[in-house]
Amino acid sequence: VSPASLASVFGLGACPMLTPMWFLRDLMIFTLAAFLLVKCRPALYTLGLFCLFLNRWDDSLAWPSPYMFGDFVLGIMLASAAPGCLNRWEKIPLAVHAAILLSCTALIWAGCTDTFLLPDGSFSGLTVLAFLSSGIVLRAASPGMSRLLAGWASGSFFVYCSHIFVLIALTGVEACFPAPWPSWAWWCLVPVVYMLARGVYLLVRRHAPRALVLMTGGK
Repeated sequence: VSPASLASVFGLGACPMLTPMWFLRDLMIFTLAAFLLVKCRPALYTLGLFCLFLNRWDDSLAWPSPYMFGDFVLGIMLASAAPGCLNRWEKIPLAVHAAILLSCTALIWAGCTDTFLLPDGSFSGLTVLAFLSSGIVLRAASPGMSRLLAGWASGSFFVYCSHIFVLIALTGVEACFPAPWPSWAWWCLVPVVYMLARGVYLLVRRHAPRALVLMTGGK
């Protein structure tokens, strides 16, 4: 294997040969950067918040996206403040949580249309906050549904790690059609992707629980 082709497998200065590798490559780079800067947290947080609003400088996957590093650092900031941060967040008036959720939904809808040109990742921070607010809004609107979703939480990490392979399968199905699917169709498939990945999780948990522990680090 030539060095050039080996580099493309891992996405080193080139678009990764295997689609999920860009995610693994970026995660490794972000983790290394955070490790090097963690001794000076103000520098890490400042760089992360700055990158949160920067787009990719090209259209390829040859290099990590700055705003994704911003998302990564935002996660570190939230995790370092938990659980106190989440407890304080829960005390914010319900109307504020609803406004965050509705605003994020509207921005996603606008991003799927040709009328509004929104830069990729420009509202990714708001999306993170919307995920935090969605559970609070749901619990107020439907306690029963909230408890049901909470029961699914055990498979969330597995779904997060495996959903890319479901997307690859759906991309293969899309290739059988004469034209690419529109953005709204992919958003409508989000519940399908989740349920398919969760179905695999339930099968593994039932028939090979030990393998599930090795894959996700669970107990």
